[in-house]
Amino acid sequence: MPSIPLFPPENAAFFTWQHNFMSNLTPRRVAYGVPDDEWVALTARQTTYVEKYALAENPETRTSAAIVARNDARKAFAGALRATIRRRLNFNPAVDDEARRSLGLTVYKTVRTPAAVAADAPAAECDTSVHGRVAIRFFPAGNVRKRGKP
Repeated sequence: MPSIPLFPPENAAFFTWQHNFMSNLTPRRVAYGVPDDEWVALTARQTTYVEKYALAENPETRTSAAIVARNDARKAFAGALRATIRRRLNFNPAVDDEARRSLGLTVYKTVRTPAAVAADAPAAECDTSVHGRVAIRFFPAGNVRKRGKP
């Protein structure tokens, strides 16, 4: 099963996402248990990222050094965000599904999706024609193996 990305991969989408996340987390951070020192470090990294993003997106100041600085600031900010989400928000009973939606986080299912039940059992064919190798082929029951043209 493919993993669900935590952050949007594009720079503009990440910028919008982080703004929404931080603005929704600010009034509720105490209720969610984010300590002051962690919050100060997170907002400092956000400020650095926003400044570097503005420099890298402005056509007049867009240079390869500005882009590298923005990418480095994003990597540091994303690491701090990931750590805060993992330590303070995931598995926190104060953070319900509606709060996760407003923060832009994935809302996980609480009930497993049942697998579809097959109408009949599959058939199998075992090929031992090569010494030391067993090939097993599964196919739907009632499906006759034909080698000719239809």
